[in-house]
Amino acid sequence: LSLPALLTAGRLTVLSAPQAARIEEIRLRDGHVVQAGDVLLRLSSPKLDHDIELARLRLDHLTAAAALASLRSDLAKDGLAGRHELLQADQDLRGLLEQRDRLLMRAPFAGTVRDVPEDLAVGTWLAAKEECGLLASREPPAVWAYVDEEDAWRVAPGAPGRFFPDEPEAPPVPLVTDFIDRSATRDLT
Repeated sequence: LSLPALLTAGRLTVLSAPQAARIEEIRLRDGHVVQAGDVLLRLSSPKLDHDIELARLRLDHLTAAAALASLRSDLAKDGLAGRHELLQADQDLRGLLEQRDRLLMRAPFAGTVRDVPEDLAVGTWLAAKEECGLLASREPPAVWAYVDEEDAWRVAPGAPGRFFPDEPEAPPVPLVTDFIDRSATRDLT
């Protein structure tokens, strides 16, 4: 039985900039094997740094105002609103710091780096969601095959098979059917 199929890495993720940022350090190279948590890129955002500084100043101001309000009875009536504003300012700062932490791009899992753009260089600006490469896990590859309804009875979980890559020099990949999923569609896109 010959079926159209696609060979994919066991796990694959696109490495992309979390927001517009400048490249400060590059540690990813095409073909490099990395471990989960390894730093791949260090990015910076002057705008984000500025927003963090403003948030810190606002938090410092509100902290001082809350301390003053606790000492003066004429300001105590605004205490609850001031505490709410102080908590919001603290939460805003924490959110900005989390954004900055994401600028240190780390490998989400162990794997091999692929398809790193050749023009990736220190000092280059990346747009938000701009791709910086792919990370493919070292887990066994998966083959997704599509069986017509009239041939579905010929395939069962545990059945052996072979995947033949498009490249003539590549050897066939042995496989075993894990599961069969049903689909109600006539056209696969």
